[in-house]
Amino acid sequence: MNRTRLIRVQLALLALLVALIVIRLVVGPPTPDGLVVFTDLDDNELYHRAFTLQQPARLAVDATGSFERAPSGPASPPLDVYGWIVRRDDRSVAWTMDTANTRPDRGTVGTTIDTLRLDAGTYDAYYATFGNTFSGSRPWRHDDDRWRFVLNTVEGGPGRLRAKDDLTDAAPAGASLLWTSAPTSYRAHREFVFEVPSASTVRLYALGEIE
Repeated sequence: MNRTRLIRVQLALLALLVALIVIRLVVGPPTPDGLVVFTDLDDNELYHRAFTLQQPARLAVDATGSFERAPSGPASPPLDVYGWIVRRDDRSVAWTMDTANTRPDRGTVGTTIDTLRLDAGTYDAYYATFGNTFSGSRPWRHDDDRWRFVLNTVEGGPGRLRAKDDLTDAAPAGASLLWTSAPTSYRAHREFVFEVPSASTVRLYALGEIE
C-alpha cells in the first residue's frame, strides 16, 4: 500500500471515529439492563417502578444522586436527589440511598454501589429529583446528566425476579390491610366507616402533597 492510499485510509478511519463520537454525544450512553432502571431523568420529578420477588434474592444497586451541597468536610451533607425501595405490604423502607452508602463524586454528585437482600414479596422502587424545595438553593440542578438508578440481581437469576409495569401510585396490600384510599385521583373523595369493639392498635400510613 503506497503512502497516499495509507493516508486516505487513516483519514477515513479518523472521520468514522469522529462520527461515532458525535453520535454517542447526541444519543447518549446506552440504557443499562436491570430489573429496575431509571435513566435520562429530569428535575422536579418522582419516578416509580414496582417489582415482585418470587423468593428471597440478593440485589445490587448502582445509582447516582446529588447532595444538598458539595461536601466540604468528613461528614457529607444530606442527599437531595436519591432513590429508595419500599415493601408494598407494610410500606416499610427496605433500602435507601443515604450518606452511609453514597460516596461523594464531582461537586454535588454522589455515587452508590450497594447490595441488599430482600424477602419474597412486592416492592416499589422510587427515585426523586425534587430536592429541598424550601431551601431555595439547588446547586445540583445541573447534575441531571449523571442521575441514574439501576437495580439488578446478584444471585438467584432472572427466574426469581418479575418486574411489574405499574405506573400508578402504589397502594398498600397484604393480609393486615384494613383499608386504603389509594390510588386517589384529583378532587376525589374516599371514606371508610369501621367499628372497633375493643381497644386496638392500628398503623396509619398517609401520603399527601404540599401546595
